[in-house]
Amino acid sequence: MMRSVGGAGIQVRADRAKRHVRVTCPPGMTGRGLTIPLAPDGHDGTGMLRAYQLSRVDMDRHRATTSIVYASKGSVATLRLGVVCKR
Repeated sequence: MMRSVGGAGIQVRADRAKRHVRVTCPPGMTGRGLTIPLAPDGHDGTGMLRAYQLSRVDMDRHRATTSIVYASKGSVATLRLGVVCKR
């Protein structure tokens, strides 16, 4: 049985600058929303970000590759960001 929901993620450098990162879903799937960002210790990293959203271009457009806009509140070594993917 094939899964109809999955995820795709990327580990990113996190500093105070606003950045864009592109995440690609597995073949046959499209991006449908953001996952909870993870801190280096594996816990919820939402409180470490001052911006975390889909790019305006990718809103309501179900594409295989999705752009995420993010910026951290302070100096964090890395964060894991991702999208929910669906068939």
